[in-house]
Amino acid sequence: MMSYTIGDDDLNRSFVKLETGDINGFKAYVSRSKTDSDLWRGPGTIDREHIEGKAIYAFSDETTFTVSYVANDFFDYDSPSGTEATFDDNYYYSYLDAIPEGCIAPLPGVYDFNQDGVADESDFTPVFTGSNCTSYYEDRVNVRDDKLYSAQLETYLLDNLLFTGTYYFEDKDGYGVSPDSYSNTLSIYEDQAAAGLDVVHPRGVQYGLSSVGGDRKGFVADFNLTLDAHDIQFGGWQEKDTYHRTQQRLNKTGGSADGDVIWDEVAYYRRDYTSVRETTQLYVKDTISLMDDNLKLEVGIKSLSVDYSLDGYRDYDDYEIDGEAGYGPQSVGGKFSNHFLPSIGAVYTLNDTDQLFASYSKNYALPNGTDDIYDNAVSFEPDTPEGEEADNIELGYRTNKENFNAALALFYTRFDNRLFASNVLNPATGQPESFYINGGASEAYGFELSGVYQPDVFKKQLYMNANISYKNASLVDGFGSNPEGSALADSPDWVMTGGITYEPTEWLVANVSAKYTSSRYTDYAETYEMDSYTTVSAYVDLGGVNPFGMPENVSLRLNVDNLFDKEVLSFAFVGSAFYRPLSPRNVQASLTVAF
Repeated sequence: MMSYTIGDDDLNRSFVKLETGDINGFKAYVSRSKTDSDLWRGPGTIDREHIEGKAIYAFSDETTFTVSYVANDFFDYDSPSGTEATFDDNYYYSYLDAIPEGCIAPLPGVYDFNQDGVADESDFTPVFTGSNCTSYYEDRVNVRDDKLYSAQLETYLLDNLLFTGTYYFEDKDGYGVSPDSYSNTLSIYEDQAAAGLDVVHPRGVQYGLSSVGGDRKGFVADFNLTLDAHDIQFGGWQEKDTYHRTQQRLNKTGGSADGDVIWDEVAYYRRDYTSVRETTQLYVKDTISLMDDNLKLEVGIKSLSVDYSLDGYRDYDDYEIDGEAGYGPQSVGGKFSNHFLPSIGAVYTLNDTDQLFASYSKNYALPNGTDDIYDNAVSFEPDTPEGEEADNIELGYRTNKENFNAALALFYTRFDNRLFASNVLNPATGQPESFYINGGASEAYGFELSGVYQPDVFKKQLYMNANISYKNASLVDGFGSNPEGSALADSPDWVMTGGITYEPTEWLVANVSAKYTSSRYTDYAETYEMDSYTTVSAYVDLGGVNPFGMPENVSLRLNVDNLFDKEVLSFAFVGSAFYRPLSPRNVQASLTVAF
């Protein structure tokens, strides 16, 4: 199958997939997609490649072996966030496509860059020192290159015992860049130089490099045993996730944001550490058929243990403190475990079309932002935070009739020891930077209603779908200046989607859909609020058996997103008054050919 898409903002996307079919028990496919586009506001591009492949060989009806490969490679430029007033003034607010001339301000004096003991004409005078020298787009990029490999064996050890073993390995590499201003770099450089670090005086605008990388490998062993009315699943999962992070500021030729990086001129160091997460999970679940299979009861229990460690330079204070030697590289960490995580669920079949369902589960996880907790360089090892715990309860009803299906679920969730994301403005970049806060307990309750309806009057050529969810999420415990009972940040009460699809023939499908998101606070003290908004999208799909001679293996699709070109804020940096706007109306056309 081949597909090619073009659209607004110079979008070009190609997709190719090759499948072998079944060759004496062997099946395989490989696919590749490539996406290239301009940013919708300001200069810069989005360049992404995705490759995927899988091969399966069936030795017999009881045993199969599968290998798979997934690779993602992308290079994206950033666009800035801003306050509500910023986007009210200029909805297309962006970084600049050229360095503003007014930012070039040579400083008096020359610095001994070549360290020959004399500051003379062979040295360099910083020139790109104005406050707006960091508004150029070229130094604001995100780069990732990830590859995931896996192998799976599935075989029956006994007639009623199925074993599935999966090994996986992921190689992760990437970096992000943002410029650092001369004034911000200079103050940190002076302290690190005074402490004797091998740093070089800033030349102007610095290359702010943050690299990430590492690998993740693990094994899952799953057993499924069938005994009369019991379907018993048990097994375990073990994983080691290694993550390496560095942050430093490097000089560029000419002190300019469009200069070449001088890799041996580090203006200051911030981070260089490796964190490791070693996870072990054991589980067992029994699905019991009762009442002539009208009642399915699931009872299970999990045990989770995570060993966490961080080694290296955590932040500035490990390098220097007020011009004196810092704490040096540290080794910190903690153990997180909960060996009793029960779950129970039930599905009761009322008749051929209707069911009731209910469930309870207890979950446990390594806290969000663990690295951000431990990489704050302080004179002591931070107390190990409590792992996040959640209790989830769900009760619902679903029906599936000839021209109508629907499901209604009521839910309640309580988190304990929850770490909330927040953001603070980074003075070096002028953009929000995340950190995490222990907010104690929080809870959420609500419902979700979804369904599809095909009215008989339209002879199954038209159907409508809808999804309505309501969630009241709040702090049980207050923290800091955020009072008990206040709403969780970035948590709208109402989200509703609905659509109408029309299929008058085999070769035509048309759809219009809408999504409503209610207003929400973007901080925990209910200070900043985003307005509610509704967006509409549509598509038309042509293909298949048709009366006008188009090959039946060819299809054409036209998509329109944000049909009415709404200008609204759609994303918030939690805890701050910084936002990102919704992209404007976007039209795409895709041609697909299948052989």
